[in-house]
Amino acid sequence: MALVVAVALTALMIVGHGAYTRGWVRFCYPSATELPVRGIDVSHHQGAIDFAAVRAAGVRFVILKASEGGQWQDPMFGRHAAAAAAAGLDLGAYHFFSFRIDRARGATQARNYLAAVGADLRRLALPPLVDVEFEGNAALVAGREPTRAELAEFLRQVEAATGRRPVIYATEDSEGGLLGDRFATYARWRRSLWHQPGAPGGPVILWQFADNATLPGVATAVDMNAFLGSGADYAHWLAASQPGRSRFATPEDQARPAK
Repeated sequence: MALVVAVALTALMIVGHGAYTRGWVRFCYPSATELPVRGIDVSHHQGAIDFAAVRAAGVRFVILKASEGGQWQDPMFGRHAAAAAAAGLDLGAYHFFSFRIDRARGATQARNYLAAVGADLRRLALPPLVDVEFEGNAALVAGREPTRAELAEFLRQVEAATGRRPVIYATEDSEGGLLGDRFATYARWRRSLWHQPGAPGGPVILWQFADNATLPGVATAVDMNAFLGSGADYAHWLAASQPGRSRFATPEDQARPAK
């Protein structure tokens, strides 16, 4: 009997894993009525994308990987940016922040991001975004506080160069293990595959709710995101995060005049 149960459980796990990796099931299904503005984030891993098909499927924005660390730049960024803009999608660009600050300090990583985005900076509807997570990253080889200091310098230089306050992508681990309260004034793009990470109008602006979505025009699984608010809130956020107006983190705060 125990063997039968073990075999059944193993088969169930295999079927469940296959269903998940194929995008047939996921853990979160946000209401399209309450959170109507959807987006994807992509890199060269997705290859060529038919962004017109993506837009026709109801996607409003796309966040493109631009760079990582001190030197690496995504080879598909320019092609993706041109095609997504032509399809009428709102564009964002993110940098994967490397914890190997012994090899690339915050200022070096900021210069790499700005160089990677280059002339496409004018296309960006969304403010700059920086991916801060432990997955795919090195351990905090220099320690927590030095890494936080270099991240702060990255944010400072990007904001100074663009006139726009960056948004930080965070997981539960990076939020607690690195960011803490020091970066509380920066809006968040939060990964949470299990539940909604906050209410509209709060510090979490964007919610990455799936990493296995399937979409027309994209050959691989893709990350799916939602803006935490209405369509009107989204339009207000984009307007408020333009150069010179992004002093505050949330849409509500950004509506206030700068002091």
